[in-house]
Amino acid sequence: MVSIFLSYCQKDCCYADEIDLYFRNTNINIKRDIREISSWKSIRGYMKTIRDMEYAILIITENYLKSFNCMYEVMELMKEKDYHNKIFPVLFATDIYKPAGKIVYIKYWDNEYCFLKRQIRQLKMENAVSVINNLKEIQSIQSSIDEFLTLVTDMNNPDVKDVNKEIEKSLRLQNILIEQNKKELNSGIIVIANPAGGVGKSTVAGGLAYALKKALNKKVLCISLGSLDNAQYFLGLREVNEDNVSVYEQIYVHETPCGVDFIYKKEMEQFRLAQELQYGKSDWERILSEIINQKIYDYIIIDCGRGTDGLNQKEILIFAKNIIIPLGDNVWSPNGIEGVANILKRKKDSKNIWLLNSIGLFVGKSKIQDDLQRLYIKTKNMVQKENIRVNELSTIIPKSNKMAEVTWERGILMEALQIKQIKQAYIDLAKEVEENNRAN
Repeated sequence: MVSIFLSYCQKDCCYADEIDLYFRNTNINIKRDIREISSWKSIRGYMKTIRDMEYAILIITENYLKSFNCMYEVMELMKEKDYHNKIFPVLFATDIYKPAGKIVYIKYWDNEYCFLKRQIRQLKMENAVSVINNLKEIQSIQSSIDEFLTLVTDMNNPDVKDVNKEIEKSLRLQNILIEQNKKELNSGIIVIANPAGGVGKSTVAGGLAYALKKALNKKVLCISLGSLDNAQYFLGLREVNEDNVSVYEQIYVHETPCGVDFIYKKEMEQFRLAQELQYGKSDWERILSEIINQKIYDYIIIDCGRGTDGLNQKEILIFAKNIIIPLGDNVWSPNGIEGVANILKRKKDSKNIWLLNSIGLFVGKSKIQDDLQRLYIKTKNMVQKENIRVNELSTIIPKSNKMAEVTWERGILMEALQIKQIKQAYIDLAKEVEENNRAN
């Protein structure tokens, strides 16, 4: 495994996050301070390890070039004879291509050196040993920054938007393979989607999340994109307890009584807006991948809500590897297959699309069920002509009038005695989902 040191300023952590995520789950080991420096450990000791790495990625911004810690790492690198062969600059500070731009940073470190030198003169030398050492380090930066900037600007630096692929390409040319692990980053994300209303999306999302947690002891997050957030009731969440709320990357996560974590639609929309304001785009799929990758959750179950017109729904459907389409007992239910397929048909990557008999659709012999079955077969055949493979889950969620009776009861709905048969069906579904996930 190849180790690459990720050198960046904390103010630019968003750029570091993108690089970190790109190489996660490969044979490239990205060394990053947030993982490598545990509480009360030496920061300087960690920075010195940059010399021990095979390569270093330098995210060069204005903040970086004016940061003592970042430039300290650069000075450590420059102690290596052929350091220019082991660096991958990611150049945001393009002003350094011009002499006037270089002068800005040269003058900055000149001023830093002169300021600290004047301050030290006011001290007794025996009381200023450590700051004198700091002065020497700044002097080293002062005398070397021009050389460093000249080296970086002489390199054919790729556009920052292409830098990850270019780093990968460079490593491949050196016979360093980038091997993706068998389990994809988003393999634990399951979207429950059907544009039709009343087909059981929230019920399936809540029931599956509950069963994965309780029956299989998985760490599960349930996200609602539905307007009513109905999935929460199946998990026992009815009143927000501020003591059971945590924050991850600006997302508020609520702990439900059954142990499944939950995020409301409104909070996802607020997070999306915050992303757009901060980065100029919404990139919350990166956060979901990061959550899965850090093993915070084994599964993220997403109730897609009615329709597929919202940006959140479209992005999630395109991003997710696993999609479950619940089929309810109304005539619009099978059309949901076509609605989801219309979004996915332009995507060339493979999807695991599963149809779930969610509320007794094909159980019985009544005329409406026969008509629905014919419509379902017709729709499925039409979708498969678009080269979208649709599978069927063997688990059947039985229809029960008891669901309406217990919906507004307090407590965890899935643990109500009246729906014991439905609870068992969701446990069977969880086992089937887990088996399919392992197989893929």
